[in-house]
Amino acid sequence: MVERGERVLHSFLLPWIDEDVDASALIFDFTQNKDAAILSTVSPYLPLTLFTQHDIDEGKVMIRHLGHHGEFYIGYTVSDGAHRVEGKMHVLAAKPDVWIEKSEVVMICGAHFPQTIRLSSNNLTVLTNLDVRLEDIVYSSNSSRFSVGSQRKSARGFSQRDIENESVWYSVPNENAVEKLKVAVADRNLEVELRVRCENSRDSFTYQQHRMLRVPVGGAVLIDKSLLEIAMVDAEPPIIYQVVKHPNYGYLSLDYEKSYSSRVSRFTDSDVASGSVQYVHNNADHSNDSIDFQIQIISRNLSFHLKLDIDVFQRNITISTSLFSVPAAGRAPITTNFLKVTTSENEEAVITVVSPPTSGWITTDSVHNVTSISSIGTFTTRMIENGQVWFVSDGSQGNDSIGVQACVQDQCTGTHLMQITVTRINEKGPVMVRNEVLRVTGNKALITNSHLDVEVSCFWMNFRYELTVFQDTDTPTNSIIYIIAQPSNGRVVKAGHLEEVITNFTQFDIDQSNVAFSATNHSNPFGGFSFHVTDGKHKIGPEWFSTELSSSSNILEANGRLVASPSSATVIGTELLRANMPGTRPDEIIFTILKPARYGEVLVDGIKNTVFTQLQINRRQVVYSTVGFSDQNEWSRRDSFSFRVHKNNSAQFLNTNEKFRITTTYAAISDKVLSKFITTRPLIVSRGGSASFNQSHLDVSALADAVDKEIVMIEIGTEPRAGKLEWLDNERNRVSWTELRTSFHLLYRHTATDSLSDSLIFHVYAARESTRRASRLRISVDIQIKNPPDPDVQVILFPDSVSILNSGSSPLLADMLMTRHKTVPPQSIVYTTQQRGANGVTIRRGDDEIDHFSQQEVNDGKISIWHTANRHQTTATWHDVIVLDIEGHTRSLVIDIRPLDLMLKNHSTIWYPQGKTYVVLNSEHLGAFSMGNRSSLKYKITSGPENGTFYWVAGEKEAKEFSQKDIDDGRVLYAQLNMHSYQDKFDFVVENDSRDVLRNSSELRVRALVTVQPVIVEADTATPLTTSQINASVLLNASPRFFLTSPLRFGRLTFDPNTNYSTYYFTYTDIQKGIVYYKAFSTDEEVHEIVQLEVRADNVQPARFTLPITILRADMESYDLAPSGDTGIPFQNGGTNNSKFSILGENSLPVVILGAIVAATIFVLICRRCGDGKKKNKTRTPISAKLDTPTRLPPSPSESIDHEKPPDLLGTTVFASVRQAEDRMTTRSFN
Repeated sequence: MVERGERVLHSFLLPWIDEDVDASALIFDFTQNKDAAILSTVSPYLPLTLFTQHDIDEGKVMIRHLGHHGEFYIGYTVSDGAHRVEGKMHVLAAKPDVWIEKSEVVMICGAHFPQTIRLSSNNLTVLTNLDVRLEDIVYSSNSSRFSVGSQRKSARGFSQRDIENESVWYSVPNENAVEKLKVAVADRNLEVELRVRCENSRDSFTYQQHRMLRVPVGGAVLIDKSLLEIAMVDAEPPIIYQVVKHPNYGYLSLDYEKSYSSRVSRFTDSDVASGSVQYVHNNADHSNDSIDFQIQIISRNLSFHLKLDIDVFQRNITISTSLFSVPAAGRAPITTNFLKVTTSENEEAVITVVSPPTSGWITTDSVHNVTSISSIGTFTTRMIENGQVWFVSDGSQGNDSIGVQACVQDQCTGTHLMQITVTRINEKGPVMVRNEVLRVTGNKALITNSHLDVEVSCFWMNFRYELTVFQDTDTPTNSIIYIIAQPSNGRVVKAGHLEEVITNFTQFDIDQSNVAFSATNHSNPFGGFSFHVTDGKHKIGPEWFSTELSSSSNILEANGRLVASPSSATVIGTELLRANMPGTRPDEIIFTILKPARYGEVLVDGIKNTVFTQLQINRRQVVYSTVGFSDQNEWSRRDSFSFRVHKNNSAQFLNTNEKFRITTTYAAISDKVLSKFITTRPLIVSRGGSASFNQSHLDVSALADAVDKEIVMIEIGTEPRAGKLEWLDNERNRVSWTELRTSFHLLYRHTATDSLSDSLIFHVYAARESTRRASRLRISVDIQIKNPPDPDVQVILFPDSVSILNSGSSPLLADMLMTRHKTVPPQSIVYTTQQRGANGVTIRRGDDEIDHFSQQEVNDGKISIWHTANRHQTTATWHDVIVLDIEGHTRSLVIDIRPLDLMLKNHSTIWYPQGKTYVVLNSEHLGAFSMGNRSSLKYKITSGPENGTFYWVAGEKEAKEFSQKDIDDGRVLYAQLNMHSYQDKFDFVVENDSRDVLRNSSELRVRALVTVQPVIVEADTATPLTTSQINASVLLNASPRFFLTSPLRFGRLTFDPNTNYSTYYFTYTDIQKGIVYYKAFSTDEEVHEIVQLEVRADNVQPARFTLPITILRADMESYDLAPSGDTGIPFQNGGTNNSKFSILGENSLPVVILGAIVAATIFVLICRRCGDGKKKNKTRTPISAKLDTPTRLPPSPSESIDHEKPPDLLGTTVFASVRQAEDRMTTRSFN
C-alpha cells in the first residue's frame, strides 16, 4: 500500500476460502496495531477489528497506514463459527508504484504454431500498491491475437481480473513471439512485453524409442497421442505406423466411428489423434508384452523404429467406510475420510448406491432447493475428492446407513455399509425477542406465550420483533429453562396448584399455560421477578419480568394501528392486538370479526377466517392481506374491521365493539418491491467536477402512475456530504414529480478534496400528506466520485453559466472554455457530451449538431450553442444543462435562456367536437409571451375564418381584436356558421407595447365523434369492417354515414368482395350488418394504408378522420393470380397510370338517379317556399332590417345526439335566443 495512504481490503488481498458450502460467512478478527488501522469505508469511518467476508466483498473495510514503519505484520484470526485459524498480514508501505510481476509464456520447442493457450496469473501479472481493484488494472493491445470469455471473442482490452479468472486466450504465433501491451492503473500507464520462450524438453530430431503402456489383465487401453505423438515442426501428415512385431498376449484394435472394431497392423497419426487405436489384452497370463513399430514420416522421407512396452497388471479395488455424522435438517459433504476407494492404478472409480438412506438424500453441491431435491444413484471418486457429494438430512433424527459398491470398468467390489448418525448440535443460544408486562387482575394471572415466548422453527427468524421473546432454533421448548429469583410483590406458582411455589420452569410450561403469577401485596401495583434463561449449554440474563395490577374491565391491552403496504400480506402481532383475561389461556381468548375489512381480508394460518385466538396472534398466524383486491391508486388508504372478544365456549362477549384500524400506504413498501416503482442509478462525477441529475438517476414514473389520484412530491431529505446542490431556477427542496420529470434541473458540485463516494437522500410522498413525516419513502441515490485518469489535464476556464437568446445562438470561445495539458496538443483534448440539453439547447459545429469537439475547435471559434424553441412545450423553461466530459473531468454547462421581447410559445390547431358549433379559445390554442402586461398583447384578425366568426362570450358583437388576457380568461369564442364545413383557417398578427409584431395563422378543425381501431388484414383477402374498428355509436340516432375522401393504393372498399365493385359511400348500419369489406390487393411485403373518411349525420356538421390499415404479406404458397380486372390500383381515369379519385366510380347509374331525385326535391321545396311568400308578404321582414341585425349563430345540432352533454357555455347569453330562432327557421325550411 501507499505510505500514509489507504487501501480497501478486497478479497484478492485476503484470499481465504471455506470448503463447507453451507457454512456462514468467514469472520475476521484483527488485533490492533500502532502502524496501521483497520477502518470502515462508510462515514464516519469508525475503527474495525471484527468484520465478515460479506463486508470485504462489499468493499466496506479498508486499511490506513499511520506512518510509523514501512514494513510490519498485523496478526488476525479467521473463523467460520466452528473453526479458528490464525494468520498474519504482511504490510509494505512505500511510494505509489506499479510494477510488472510476470510476463512470460513458456512453450515446447518444435511444437506446431500457431497455438491458442489460456493465460493465467503465472503468465501475466501487474502489481501495484495503489488503492485499486483487479478490474481497474486494464491491459490494451493493438494485436488481434487476444480473446476473452468462454466464447473467445476477439478483444483489444482486458483486465487483471479476467486473467485471474483464466478467461483470456492468446494465440501464440511462433516460439519467439513478443506482444507489446499497455497497462493503465489508476492515473499511471506502463508498457509490458509478453514474451514467448521455448524449452527444449524434447529433441526434435531424436525420438525416444521406449514407451510404457499399462494394461489390466483382460482389459483394453486407448493408445493416445501422449504415447505416439511425433513433435516435429516440419513433420506433415500422414505419419504411418506399421506393426513389425505383434503383441503375444493381445492385439491392436481400430475402432471405426465407434460402430465396429477390427484387428489392425497398420494405422496413421489421424487414427491416433481421433482416439481410435487401442490395445486389447485377451489372456489370463500376467506376463508383460510389447509391440514394435516401423514409423514412416512421408514428408521428410524419414523412417525409424519405436518399441512400445506393455505392463500387464492385476487391478485391485478396495473400499473402506467410517462413521458419518450430520446435523438434523442440515447437510455435510461425504469426503474420503468417510468413504475411501483405492485402486492399484489410481483410476477413477464409479460408486453405485445399492441401498439408499431413509433419513435424507445423497446429492450434489449444485442442489440447494430442498423442496425439489432428489438422490443420485451413482457418483465417482473424483466427485468425492472435489467435495461434490453431499448428504442432506430431512430433519429426522437417529441412525441410518448407505450401501455402496465401487467399480472400475467391469471389476467391482462387494457392498459396503457407511453408517450415518443424525444429531442435533446445540450451537445457538437463546435470543430474547419478547418480554411483555403481565397485567394481573384479581389475585393471579397466567404467564402465557403472549408475555414470554420461544419459537423453535427457523422460519420465524425472518421476522423482526419489536417486543421481547426468547428464541432458540436448535433446542426443544422443554429444554429451555427459566431460572427465577425471589419475586417482588408476589410469587410464581403452578397454574393448577396455587400453593406450590416454583423457582424454575420451561418454555413448554409457558406454552401449556401451566405457570401463573400470584399477587400478594395489593397496596403496591407493580412487581415482577429477575430471571436467567438457559438451554443447557448457553445462558443469558439476568432479565426482569414486570407485573402490574389492573382493573378486570381492561381486557384489551393493545389495539394499535396496522401499517401495511399495497398488494401484500402483513402480520398482526401482539404489539398491535392483545387481550388478557384472568385465568384464561391464549387459546381460549377468541376474537370474532363482526364487520370485515373493506379493502382486504384477514387470513388465519393462510385461510380466510372471521374467528381467531390470542394464541394464533402470538404465533403470528393472523395476517391482513390485500393481495387480489383492487389496485390502490392513492398514496394512503384507511381500512378497518370491527370485532369483539369473548372466552371460548361462551357466547357472551366480554367487551364492547372494538375497531382495529389499518393504513395501507406506499410509504411502507419493502425494498424488494420498491424497485418496481422507483428506479435509481448512481450519478458519476469527477473529483472537483459537477453533473446534473435527470430522470435516469431517479425515476418515480411507475409510482406516479400507480397513485394517479395523488400529486407525488420529491423533497431533498439529506444534503450530500462531499458537495453541494443547486437548483437552476430557484432555491427549493420540494417539487412535484410532474414538474421535475420535465425539467430535472438539479446540479451537484463536488467540493471535497478526496474521492470518497457520496449520496443524496430524496423523500417521496403525496402532496396532501406533506405534514406526515412517517408517510414518506426514503430513496438514496449514490454519487460516485471518480479520479480523472490523467492528472496533467487541467481545466483552466469553464463558465458557471452561459446566456443565450431564445431561438438564438452564442459562440463558445477560448476565453470561456480552456483546457490544457503539458504534452498533449489542443486538437487532442476532446470535450464529449455526457448529457444533452432537455429544453432545446444543442452544441453545433456550423449547422451540424455534434456530441464531441476539441479544444482547438474552440480556439478557432468553430463551436457554438444553439437554442431551438419547442412549440409544443406547455410551460416556458428558461434554463438548460449540458454535461461535458473533458478527458475524465465532468463539468455542467448551465445555459440561461433569455426570452424574446415577444414570442408565441403556444400555437396549436384548435379542435372542437362534432356536434358543437363553437369553441372557447384558451392559452393552449394561442399563447403569446412578452415582458409586459398580458393585457397589452393584442391579437388582430387580418384574414378572418371563411366558415365562422369570432365572438365575445359575454356579448353579441363580433370579435376582431382581443388581448392575450381575454384568451386566458376565456372571453373569446369561435362560432361555426357554415354547417357543411369540417375545417376553417384564419390569419392574425400579435403585437406588444414595444410595437413588436408577429404574424401567423391557425387552423380550426372539427373532431369526429368516431372512435377508430387499426385494422389488420392479409394480402389478397377481404375483411369486413366492424363496429369495434369504426365506432359511431354516439351518432347512432343521427344516421351517420361515411364518404371516402382519398384514393386507396393497396385495396378497395366494397359491398361484395367477389366482384370488382368499389364503394365510396356507406352507412353505420352497413358496418353494423358487417357488409362493408376492405379487399386487399396482392403484395409481396407488409404495407400500410391510411383511409381518409368523412362522417356526416343529421343536424351535425361533417368531420374527417383516418382509419389505419396494415396489410400483411400472405404465405407464398397461397398466392393466387388476381383477375385481370383486379390487378391495378383503383380510381384510374382514362386508362392512365395516375391514381385519381372519381366521385362516380365504376357504377355511375345509381349515383345519377340519386342526383336527379335530389334535384327534383329541391325544385319542389323552392316552389312551395315561393307560394308561402306571396301569401305572407305583409309579415316578411325587409332586407334592410336583416342587415342591421347582428350576425346570428346557427343552431347547435348536438341536441339531436343521444349522449350526455356538458353544460352549455352560451345558455345565459344573447346567443341562446339566436340559436332558438335559427332552429325554427331551419325547421320551416325543411317543411
